[in-house]
Amino acid sequence: FVHRHLDFRKCEFDSVLQSFSLQPQSVYKASTFDMLRPFLKCAFPSREVARSVANATVLVKNVYLLNGIGGTTEECVDDSKPFADKDTSWKISFNTFAWKFTKSEQADIMHKFIDKHEPAGPVSMKSPGAHMSIIHEYPVHLSGAPVYPRRDHTGLEIPSNVSRPPLSVYFAQDLEAGGRDVVDKYDLKKRTYLGPTSMDNELSLIMCNAGSVRPNSRVLDPFVGTGSILFSATVLGGRALGSDIDPRVLRGKGE
Repeated sequence: FVHRHLDFRKCEFDSVLQSFSLQPQSVYKASTFDMLRPFLKCAFPSREVARSVANATVLVKNVYLLNGIGGTTEECVDDSKPFADKDTSWKISFNTFAWKFTKSEQADIMHKFIDKHEPAGPVSMKSPGAHMSIIHEYPVHLSGAPVYPRRDHTGLEIPSNVSRPPLSVYFAQDLEAGGRDVVDKYDLKKRTYLGPTSMDNELSLIMCNAGSVRPNSRVLDPFVGTGSILFSATVLGGRALGSDIDPRVLRGKGE
């Protein structure tokens, strides 16, 4: 998940799951859903369903096929499985959450996975058959700032933080990016008419997802203002209708 609108994360995700006829309790354990952790282990019926759910969810950044997991890099390497045969091209990306590794540290960690599995297929940086990610997760505050930053405000390393293990280390294959492209595509700055209370487009998309707006859904906003909710509803395929006590916002720039 992206670290935004944390209070909406669960309700949006659950609603999108239900739109695909999936019950949340069959996909993930409620006890594992932590608002301050960006990763959630899920069990989908297929990769195609996982991709579709991710693409429909605004607050999902990416969905991965988990290959290995551990409390340390070494544990994750031991738990990982072969990921590319001789006919499969591949590449490995390095990602961290709330921590920074040096380039040499990243290379050393990558080679631990490569040395174990010795993938026979060719490396492809542009269009690999298997795009693998090494992800280290560290704790964050509600604001998104690291709980245990690597360096202090002067740039010096904090030894007690450097020695701390991550919350988890994941080795996973990238499957699909979330549906966040619509956030940029329909950014408020790109609209020709705005009012003083126009709702943020990202939040209105999330609200429509949480409200189970789907193709041919009927959506009524009795306090429509400049139409942010209805605009997002139509993006999701809904049929929109609105009213407002102030005729000026309904008229927009017209006479």
